[in-house]
Amino acid sequence: MGKAHKGAVMSQSDGKDQLFVDESLLNSLLGVEPETPTQSAPQQTAAPHPAGEHAGEPELRRAEAPQLKTLEVDCEHPEQALGVFEKLLAASPQDPLAMFGKAAVCQLLGKESEALDAYERLLSMDEESTALLANMIALAASRGEWEQAEVCARRLLELDPSSGQARQALAAAALSRYDWQTAQRHLAELTRMDPANHQAWFNLGIALERLGLQDASLEAFQQAAALRPDSAEAHAALAAVLGARQETGRAARELERAAELDPGSPAAVWAEAVAAESRGQIPLAEQCYQRLLAVEPDVAEAWLRYGCLRFERADYKGARDCFERALAKEAGLASAQLNYALSCWKLGETDAAVAALRKVLAAEPQAVDALRALAAIHLERREFREALELQTRLAELGQPIWALSYNLGLVHQYAGEIEAAAECYQRALREKPDFTEALLHLGQALQGMGRSEEARFCLEEAAKASQPGSRA
Repeated sequence: MGKAHKGAVMSQSDGKDQLFVDESLLNSLLGVEPETPTQSAPQQTAAPHPAGEHAGEPELRRAEAPQLKTLEVDCEHPEQALGVFEKLLAASPQDPLAMFGKAAVCQLLGKESEALDAYERLLSMDEESTALLANMIALAASRGEWEQAEVCARRLLELDPSSGQARQALAAAALSRYDWQTAQRHLAELTRMDPANHQAWFNLGIALERLGLQDASLEAFQQAAALRPDSAEAHAALAAVLGARQETGRAARELERAAELDPGSPAAVWAEAVAAESRGQIPLAEQCYQRLLAVEPDVAEAWLRYGCLRFERADYKGARDCFERALAKEAGLASAQLNYALSCWKLGETDAAVAALRKVLAAEPQAVDALRALAAIHLERREFREALELQTRLAELGQPIWALSYNLGLVHQYAGEIEAAAECYQRALREKPDFTEALLHLGQALQGMGRSEEARFCLEEAAKASQPGSRA
């Protein structure tokens, strides 16, 4: 059965969107004298990650914005500011500063369509405005339009190769489509550029964990926890990774720290569930996943892992429902698709199982577990040509000769080709002499061929091997 990914945790972002507006224009609007000191270089904060606040779908914090002659603005009266900008545009419809100001305030007010229209007009007038591109990235992210965010981010990166905003946007876009490799590449560069960026280290840990790079993931989470010792999410992530590595003592300490910082938080509950799994405390793990999903029902990984636990105790209907919920949240989660197929098969819903397995193989043609399951279903349905074709594909992928020979023997036996089946079982036994199932089926095949003495010997040996304490 496919295994759940390890170590996903909850993440939180901080800060609210801040927009770039020209300093002199804003000062005149707000009645500020020119000599009044303004804030230092602005920092644009990313819009929240569209998929939620979970580890697999983290929110990303922007690095510092380019050094522009702009002012970081939090409008206390944005409606009033919008009215001023509209008056300026009524007098001068092509005034780029007024247009920019209106777009920024519209974005702040959630009037995204108006903001986008203004930004696109501005971009046609100035294709090299880094501030404009940065705001367009934030707007696209807030709308969940990650393709558009990527286009703007790539252009911003061309204009400013050191742009933290661009790297964060490209990483966020990759995370939104679960492209862990691309996310890892951008986040690694971002942590090199900005070593003190806690959120970048945290998200890098997530990407590395999803790629199976456990040691590197642990180091990234340790960096995140060192930069922000009061982050319950970072300590919970560490607990999850350490639990998966069977370092139960350290995992327990990190979990305790996460619970101290944020008692009952989803991150702490998640880490507690993973730790309970690693200790074999399955009832406790299931209780934790139930608690987590009661407050965070959109976490695909939690549904997946909960489903795996239910599958292992033969609750196939409950497992199928969990895997179905996981796929509703993350359609591309291959392990959930495979496990959903296996659950359907166990329930006798073979048509649904076949459809799900074909989806797995469409995404990954060399998925061995899916090939094996599909071959077995075809064999059960006496669809011998399809079963034989799949066994041949498995052989090409390096399946052991004894396993292939045995499975081909089953195909021949089900098709009534007894002599061919006996040859396959004999070939399997030459490769693996203690293969009890092959010995049993060889006895049945020989019996069907009228070779009673040989059949009796094989069946007796298979019976002995099946006795408790036998090495076979």
